[in-house]
Amino acid sequence: MLGLLGFLLFVLIALAIAIFFVGSVLQTRLFDQAPEGLFWRAPAAAGLVTLPLLLWSFWTLASPGDTRPLQQAPKSAQTEAFSRLQVLTLDDRLETYALIPGGNPSVPRYRNVEDASRPIPTVMKEVRVPRDAESKDFQVVFKHEKPAGSAKESYVNDPGRYVDEDGRVMERGTLGVLIPSRTGKFLVLLIMYALLFTAWISGMLVLLQLPGGYGIGVGMAGALLTNFTLLPFLIALAEKASGK
Repeated sequence: MLGLLGFLLFVLIALAIAIFFVGSVLQTRLFDQAPEGLFWRAPAAAGLVTLPLLLWSFWTLASPGDTRPLQQAPKSAQTEAFSRLQVLTLDDRLETYALIPGGNPSVPRYRNVEDASRPIPTVMKEVRVPRDAESKDFQVVFKHEKPAGSAKESYVNDPGRYVDEDGRVMERGTLGVLIPSRTGKFLVLLIMYALLFTAWISGMLVLLQLPGGYGIGVGMAGALLTNFTLLPFLIALAEKASGK
């Protein structure tokens, strides 16, 4: 967490310096003099740009893997099947299954490690998978999702959906593969991008007082540069700090 806050502080200072010099050069070329108060306008613009980055960091801490920039695949878009999984049956037995290699990766098949003739149950309480490829324990738990409109756990008209604490979903027909998220997280991602671009453009137009076309152009360029350079590193730090 300290590393994340330290990086954000570094970004704030670096942006303030960069915006000061860019503002000085552009305003001198356009108006033969820099605007009054550039020494406070540049840090203010840097703070405005850092604000959406701070919000993005907090969002990542709460929902790591789903906040990555558009040029990166979200964690929930993983399509590679887990090599092993455990299921908790309705009579509270834990059974371990291993992936059968060579099959369709989007519809994986599994073999019971103790009894190869035993198929995966069609209905179960939980599905457990390792957190990553190096983990030996089944730490991530996908719990059975209750049927819509049901006030209590029921396996009648079972939808066959299993959800973990991060909202990721597995379904009975493709057990072992994560289903891409159908939540509003993509909409939130677009809102974060809107805040980032708005902060950059507002900083150039209002605080640095660049003329309309110049301000919008420099703001767009700054937002795109932030997206492809600072943002991936910032999100990676936040995901690491989340511990998930």
